[in-house]
Amino acid sequence: MASTDRVALVTGAGRGIGRAVAMALGGEGLRVALVARTAPELEEVARELDLAGTESLVLPTDVQDAEAAALAVKRTAERFGRLDVLVNNAGVTEERPFSELQYEEIDRVLGTTLRGTIATTRAAMPWLVRAGAGGAVVNIASLAGRRPLAGAAIHSAAKHGVIGFTESLFEEVRESGLKVCAILPGSVDTNPGLDEHVRSRMLSPEDVAAAVLWVLASSPRMCPTEIVLRPQRKPHGA
Repeated sequence: MASTDRVALVTGAGRGIGRAVAMALGGEGLRVALVARTAPELEEVARELDLAGTESLVLPTDVQDAEAAALAVKRTAERFGRLDVLVNNAGVTEERPFSELQYEEIDRVLGTTLRGTIATTRAAMPWLVRAGAGGAVVNIASLAGRRPLAGAAIHSAAKHGVIGFTESLFEEVRESGLKVCAILPGSVDTNPGLDEHVRSRMLSPEDVAAAVLWVLASSPRMCPTEIVLRPQRKPHGA
């Protein structure tokens, strides 16, 4: 899949899964636009990509703001002249009982995880469809979008929405050759404060990034519309 001209935009790229995806795409020769709210984290990822010989673009953006998301896509296209791959990874969660959540917190979870995915995809779609069989939208959802999880009702609702959006979008654009896939990871090791034994049983961000690469490398005759990733060993306590 190595390429020196294809371009990817990754949201939530400053840490965790997004960072791993950006590094993996860069390793395959793609140029990468890095989107997240925190500029210093993006700049650190950009430095790592630069050391690896990958051209990148830092775009501090809150994807809850549809106009800001559209501007990030516009700046990517202006810089690189194209956009082939979109990985929607930006998301936040509030792990507390639903009855304790404030509406501001609910709006933030839905706004970043679901509306941000929709807004960024909408802005990117003309470029992605133009990429055709070489293009892809990969949305990082979660097993929480399929399975009930106490204390994460809004997170689950947002991820369920991402899955539904992905499935319907594929039906709309499949004849263009554009791949559209939702990746549903189980527990991922993105919290260094957890017990080491628990972390050793979780998926790594690089596991999720490997799934993204597999989608991009898959045959043009098929599209993996949903990939479920579960830890091989149950991460007790996670």
